[in-house]
Amino acid sequence: NPTIRLQYIRALRQAGTTSQARREAEQFCQAFPQAGAGYIELALLQMNNQGQPPRSALDNIRRALSLPMTHQDYLVTAHLVLGHHTIQVEKFAEAVDHLSYAIEVSRGLPGESQTKLVEMAQAYYLRAMAYHRLAQKGLALADIDQAIEMAKRCGREPMLKSYQTFKLSLTSTP
Repeated sequence: NPTIRLQYIRALRQAGTTSQARREAEQFCQAFPQAGAGYIELALLQMNNQGQPPRSALDNIRRALSLPMTHQDYLVTAHLVLGHHTIQVEKFAEAVDHLSYAIEVSRGLPGESQTKLVEMAQAYYLRAMAYHRLAQKGLALADIDQAIEMAKRCGREPMLKSYQTFKLSLTSTP
């Protein structure tokens, strides 16, 4: 069952057993080449908390997005990664598009899990950064306020402090 195998891969990745998770993800992609979620899991494992995702991870995310996606939460993750990457390479308008899509999809997902709140907070924060770089201060402030609210709701103090510091930098510049 592909859904159970994806849950297993995600659990391995979250537990930090990356080499086993990566092997499982590679096998999953071979067994289910039309399942985009498997390529996103593989990409996350290839990134391994690196600042800039390796080309192989970006290629796997793009491949995943070209396939039918039954797991909408993976769409959010994919667009978050691409949004962050496009900010790093200074393609701010493209970043806004990816992050807006991540926010839109996330809003449509049921429930309010910790993971969903954290991803929404990250998406709003990153989009605020992109808007700031596009000199759209009003939109940047609106997004950072959303990010701060989400960080409060999920109880992530370091995230909250970082977002509040960014808001101060926005409000202290003309």
